[in-house]
Amino acid sequence: MTRKIFIGIFSIFIILIAGFFGANYYVNKKISQKLNVKIEELKPYADISYRSLDYSLLTGKLNIYGIKILYTNSSYPITISQLIISDFDREHDIPLYADVRLKGISFYLNSLPEDDRLILKALGYGDKLTAYFSTVYAYYPDKKQLLIKDLSYRIKGIGAVKLRLHLANIKPIKEKELLYFLLSGWLNIKIVSGEIDYSDEGLFERAVNLIAREKHLSTDQLKAKIIRKIRDGLGNSKDTVSQMAAEALIRFVLKPGTIKITVNPSRPTSFGEVLSKQSLEDALKCLNIKIEAN
Repeated sequence: MTRKIFIGIFSIFIILIAGFFGANYYVNKKISQKLNVKIEELKPYADISYRSLDYSLLTGKLNIYGIKILYTNSSYPITISQLIISDFDREHDIPLYADVRLKGISFYLNSLPEDDRLILKALGYGDKLTAYFSTVYAYYPDKKQLLIKDLSYRIKGIGAVKLRLHLANIKPIKEKELLYFLLSGWLNIKIVSGEIDYSDEGLFERAVNLIAREKHLSTDQLKAKIIRKIRDGLGNSKDTVSQMAAEALIRFVLKPGTIKITVNPSRPTSFGEVLSKQSLEDALKCLNIKIEAN
């Protein structure tokens, strides 16, 4: 390769890099302008600000850092260290798909409703809590299916809830059809599969300690009392689902960890079909429900 050709290729390479960073800067500026317009529209309801944003042309991922939200008539702001939008439907009013995560959500207990605030303070939580939220879902209009791959919410020191759900026979709803859907249309939605789990991070033990103190019992005595009530409630029932639930609850009481509930019917089953069963046992059996604790 001659020196002239090498310089030519290197020059093209430099131009491409400069063009890429120039385009990236332009796109970031445009997104920032659009975001600022949206923030202005929300001014009557909340004062919203952010430190910086970064959009990658290579990955299509948008990161917004240092978000602060102060609702009208509130003295306690909510802060979010990072909002990550990996995928998002911008063509519809209600997005058909999204992959969104919020990291480092920080909020004051005083911003919560009074009952919730008093309970959390009685349980020994401080003035602020930190949370994490994520959702990944997609709706396929042609297949009439909704796939929630992940819907997670975690509050540090309390616990985390995770949901995964696959639903079928979900038709787009027009405004004039909304009332019918709310009254009975939702009964036609079919459950393909689902899973929800709760992982405890200290809430249960705090609650047990608080109740034990109020009742002048040791925590072991209170747990034994709870287990006895679970077993008494089960009685002589031969219902396998009830037995499975009781065993999982007892295991959780003894060693708080994760409770997982899964549904996996042999075929997609509508909510209407589930509710038409003669007994709760039959309804749960048709969903092939499983309850585990570990």
